[in-house]
Amino acid sequence: MSDQIISSTTAYATPADMLIRYDKRLIGRLVSDTGTPVTDDFALNNNIVLRTLLKEASGIVESYAFKGGRYTREMLQELYNSNTSGRELLVSLVCAITLYLLWRRRGDPNIQPPKDYVIAEQYLRQLERGANIFAFLGTEEAGYNVDMFSHNIFWGQSIVGLDIMRLTGNVPLRLGLGPNSFFYMW
Repeated sequence: MSDQIISSTTAYATPADMLIRYDKRLIGRLVSDTGTPVTDDFALNNNIVLRTLLKEASGIVESYAFKGGRYTREMLQELYNSNTSGRELLVSLVCAITLYLLWRRRGDPNIQPPKDYVIAEQYLRQLERGANIFAFLGTEEAGYNVDMFSHNIFWGQSIVGLDIMRLTGNVPLRLGLGPNSFFYMW
């Protein structure tokens, strides 16, 4: 694998994991393109649609985890291969996103995301910001200490501040002041 690709080559959940979390009949209906639900365990476990969407959902989880800068592919793979509650959280997030991808695949533009997907997406947004974490040594205090203040309060009267305001306009400016502290200015 290229050193430039940081994504995993495998999904962080299997079809069997999906069937633990969601009704087999529902999944069988969603993966079928013939109108006849897939009911056979072997067929479900080897269903290319389900396997592909589990991998896509894993990529979505990675994008949140990697963007926050707290996790690597190796860390997520280690978590997935462990026998921990953190593994089950990772698998659950992937399965919830996969359920939505299966629903979306049906092509109904009016479809509302399943509640599990909404919860998973909210969790991932918090994971990205450090408000939630996957439990690894060193991430337990991963949340940023964030202080918000206006350009005008902090920079408004200084020449340097006026130059920064001209460059950033109304866009928040993130200043790193330590490993876990950032100030946002707007």
